Amino acid sequence: MPLKLYVDVLTEDGKVAMVTNHLMISRNAESLNLSHKKDDKVSPLIAQAGRYVCFMMFASLNEFAMFFMDFKKNRDLALYTCEQYKNTATRKAFMEVFEKVSMEYDERYDEVQLLLDVNFIPNINEN
Repeated sequence: MPLKLYVDVLTEDGKVAMVTNHLMISRNAESLNLSHKKDDKVSPLIAQAGRYVCFMMFASLNEFAMFFMDFKKNRDLALYTCEQYKNTATRKAFMEVFEKVSMEYDERYDEVQLLLDVNFIPNINEN
């Protein structure tokens, strides 16, 4: 049974998703066992989520979004995406996650299910 993650924007082909709802982001991070420690030099919010690279983009302290991208092993697209990060260590971490996702792409393809839910109400018993 796939891990269900909630998004508030999902492309028709299911390859790109975005989450801006802070409750959804918290629930997804918890479901993926992501946590942030103050001493982390690179945000741990770059992670594998099945066939997706999951990452955060911050506009300001209170404005941020979680993204899920299925790069389909496309290294050029991953390089272009990670260039949005200014920090070299963050870019390196992004590409490390991309490489891991690419290596495990087929075996973890159905591990995560992205669900479009614009009326998100967390259900702690779901997964």
